[in-house]
Amino acid sequence: MELIVSDNASTDDTADICATYAARDPRVRYYRQSQNIGLPGNWNFVVTLARGRYFKWASANDYLDPRSLAACVAMLEAAPEAVLAYSRTNLVEEGCYRLYADDLALTSPSPSERLRLLLDRLALNNAVSGVIRLSALRRTGLIRPYPGSDVVLMAELALQGQFLLVPEPLFYRRVEPGAMSSHLSEREVLLLHDPQSKGPAIVAARKYRDLLLATLRVKGVPFLDRCKAFAATARRAFWGRHVLWAEFKEKLLFHLSASLGMSRPPKA
Repeated sequence: MELIVSDNASTDDTADICATYAARDPRVRYYRQSQNIGLPGNWNFVVTLARGRYFKWASANDYLDPRSLAACVAMLEAAPEAVLAYSRTNLVEEGCYRLYADDLALTSPSPSERLRLLLDRLALNNAVSGVIRLSALRRTGLIRPYPGSDVVLMAELALQGQFLLVPEPLFYRRVEPGAMSSHLSEREVLLLHDPQSKGPAIVAARKYRDLLLATLRVKGVPFLDRCKAFAATARRAFWGRHVLWAEFKEKLLFHLSASLGMSRPPKA
């Protein structure tokens, strides 16, 4: 087992704290980014360094029951067709626990059916904090530099194999109203993912593009099932066409105003 820490150019005492633990235990590997590489870049960085059979991301706000890792690994060891295992979730708010009712187990043998269920029912993406088979994770595009791209990652994994759910709630996810993300504007959330971003976000278009590409690039899926997966994703892109058009129009107006030297985009 190993613990990989990527310090995304912190300005507090993170470096000293992590260096202390790394000096005490050779299983702790600490790396510091010289500049802010964004949330996805920092998460993806630790994947490139991982050396084990299984991988798990850990977020600062959330915590695990001590039995969680062993339970998830045991399920994956017993089911080679599965790519991810996670436990049910307790939501934590102001010290109170509330069982989350919609954690998904995707156990269908059909990749297109797993994808359809994921796209239909995924709300809180607790599965991204589960234990993932590293070989499957490295066959994905990991987390892209835009909000909501974790759904694309889950789709890529669901096309490869099953998601298993430990019936006990061993994962504790904080949903405090005072959490940092609840105070960020849409622009600030975008910069959290991509510090180099300029202008309005093109999020929905990138998400649907990456979902469609995922259905085409995944290996080992029968042709008919691949067609079903592509069609399911294309339908959702069609249903979201109004959002796609709004994004395109906002981006067009932004570039038009910039080319004309206007301080604000013209009204539609």
